[in-house]
Amino acid sequence: MDFPLDDVVFALLSASGGHVEGKTIAQKLAYFLGVRTGIDLGFAPHFYGPFSRALDQEMQLLTLNGLVDETTAILGTNRSGWPIRQFSLEWTDEGKAVAKSRNDEVPELFKEASEVVDIVTERLRVLTPRGVSLPAKVHYVLSSEGRPLSIEDVSTLSNELGWEVSENDVDNSVGLLEDLGLLAANV
Repeated sequence: MDFPLDDVVFALLSASGGHVEGKTIAQKLAYFLGVRTGIDLGFAPHFYGPFSRALDQEMQLLTLNGLVDETTAILGTNRSGWPIRQFSLEWTDEGKAVAKSRNDEVPELFKEASEVVDIVTERLRVLTPRGVSLPAKVHYVLSSEGRPLSIEDVSTLSNELGWEVSENDVDNSVGLLEDLGLLAANV
């Protein structure tokens, strides 16, 4: 499947009821959607796991064009005193109309996005940046290596990428990856 990036954003927003609490969560949901559908969204390692600069730019473009609202909340400060920001995405009325039109044109993408969001939400119950990032990191390492890995290997390779992923985190991520149909016999 090959779809424009704006369709991916609209499909994820639609599957999430028109609102995603945090760009990290949006990025990881898009990662899972891309893997399941074979859409290359250009994900590469980043601090919070796989990150697509192209997807981030598309979200900014949709915001500039008035189709998506982006709000920022300050959640506190980190150990260095820098503010911890959470960027939330919500479609505007115009964006909602565009999403409905796109859903009519590419229903298979919207259906797949709904399945991804439903599976992730059901498994994690509450979507947090860490909660969705850990399974994405685990999957990224597994798919990058292309060979069976032990839980210890996945943790070690994740840490080499600068990701704090314990063996327990890997073990806890396996269920979600299985539910999403993304776990081959690699662990």
